[in-house]
Amino acid sequence: MATISVEDLKSLMRSKLATNPEKVAASGLQGVMQFDFREDGNGQFHIVFDQGRAQLVDGGHTGPRFKLIAPFGYFEAMFAGVISPEEADQSGKINMQGFEPFGRSFGEFFESLRYALPRKSGQTRPAHYGCKISKKIKKEK
Repeated sequence: MATISVEDLKSLMRSKLATNPEKVAASGLQGVMQFDFREDGNGQFHIVFDQGRAQLVDGGHTGPRFKLIAPFGYFEAMFAGVISPEEADQSGKINMQGFEPFGRSFGEFFESLRYALPRKSGQTRPAHYGCKISKKIKKEK
């Protein structure tokens, strides 16, 4: 069970893109990054990077430069820092397709925008650390 919804994630990403235009411009990204969570019924969306600007758009894109296909729970665990991108990739649950240098650059940019999930007072790990998703991921290694 995910701790945030795809809609919440999109809202957070839109906010981060809007409030960090200098990071968007400095990223040098040009093209489309697509997120595909249809495997578990969570749809898809993409981010269009063009001339130092970025816009998150609902739905798929006909020609993304890079695509991430995964169950949303695995992506959420990676996004929250419960598992590393390498662990997620090695799990076989996350499929990455497209122009690798773009994907790598997006990953570095994305890391700079990552958010911290709400935590209880004094808690140092993400709020859902140890949830069923992360335990399942670790068991499948």
